[in-house]
Amino acid sequence: MARINLLPWREERRKQQEKLFGIVVGIAVGLVGLGVLAAHLIINDQINFQNQRNQLLKNEIAVLDKRIEEIKNIEQEKAQLLARMKVIQDLQQSRPQIVHLMDKLITALPEGTYLTALSQSNDKVSLDGKAQSNARVSAFMRGVERSQWMQNPALAEIVDKDRSQSGLFVFKMKLQQASPKAEEK
Repeated sequence: MARINLLPWREERRKQQEKLFGIVVGIAVGLVGLGVLAAHLIINDQINFQNQRNQLLKNEIAVLDKRIEEIKNIEQEKAQLLARMKVIQDLQQSRPQIVHLMDKLITALPEGTYLTALSQSNDKVSLDGKAQSNARVSAFMRGVERSQWMQNPALAEIVDKDRSQSGLFVFKMKLQQASPKAEEK
């Protein structure tokens, strides 16, 4: 007699395939979940590592900013000190100039001419004086031109308003104080 299988084998096979499919899907979902979890942990670890590096860089930048500020302060102090040194050096160099100016003024001043006022602003010198004649004022100007400590004499005015009382001409002159070079001294 022929054997007839009356069991619902197709349903069992379908159930086994569905069960196998469910297991495969479950494993796949589990692997995907593990992958997502691993990626999440790795990314969080990298974010934390980068945040630590960023904080370290911020700290180093803060230290460097303080150093830069200190350097700027030191440079300002240096500039101030250099300016003071320049002023002191200029004063030391100009100290003998007034002595030379006075000496050369006296040397250039001819007889019959005298000064009544002298004022100086930087290297500009203004002179007021009296002379017996215009020729003596001219001689004084030539003497100033010959001096290495004075230059550019300019006669501002000469009048004989005081001539009736004392017989003298009143003059005003401007000149520039010079600083001769070391080889000229």
